Formats: sequence, structure tokens, C-alpha cells
Amino acid sequence: MSAARGAATLRNPLSWVLGVVGIVVVGAVLVVTGVIRPLGSDVARPPCDQLPSTAEVASALDTHTDLTGRIEGAGDGVRVASNSVCGQDADRALVQVRYRSGAERSAIEAVLNDSSGYGVPVELVKD
Repeated sequence: MSAARGAATLRNPLSWVLGVVGIVVVGAVLVVTGVIRPLGSDVARPPCDQLPSTAEVASALDTHTDLTGRIEGAGDGVRVASNSVCGQDADRALVQVRYRSGAERSAIEAVLNDSSGYGVPVELVKD
């Protein structure tokens, strides 16, 4: 009798609806807390010929030390540095922000969204 009752429960539409809603809620919580990232959420890096020079990036970092401090204050694993990302053209760079967790990334994004930025491209990289 319990096998028949279990089969009847699986056919109950309310059980299916509640199960789907539960899965959606769990997925939303994982995205909001930064445990998982939605597909396509990262910004693409500009082509190398459109990146600023290493001197421009160094100047931007020197000018915005307060922003760098706020970003690095987002977590113990957060580091901000100039990085030459174009092997063929070492004079092109961007600001690279390295982080360890989804919570750190969310905090970094909040700081960047609340500021006018560095004036040069910024790339977030998970360690």
C-alpha cells in the first residue's frame, strides 16, 4: 500500500509545483550569495590594441589609492595590481583585481559600482 501511496504523491500536481519552486528558490539563493555565477555575467576584456599603456594604468592606480584600499578591504584574499595581459604587447595593461570567494567578488562589485572607477579597464579574476 505504501508503494501505491508514493506513486500517487508523485502524480499530485501540487507536489511538482512545490518541488520546482523549491529548486528555483535554492538556485536564486546560490546566485545572490555568489556561490554560483549566472552564465555570461563576466565582462569581456577589451582587445589588446584598445587597452591603455602600462604607464596609464600605473598612474590610475597612483591617483586612486583610496579606491584600491576600499577594494582590498573587501576581503583577505583581494589584491589589486596592474597586469600586462597581452603577451605580444607588454606595454598594454589593465587593473586586475584578484579575489577568492563569491562574497569577496560581490563586495568588490559593490565598491566599483559605488565609485567612478579608475578610468581604465578593470578585470576581476578568481584565484
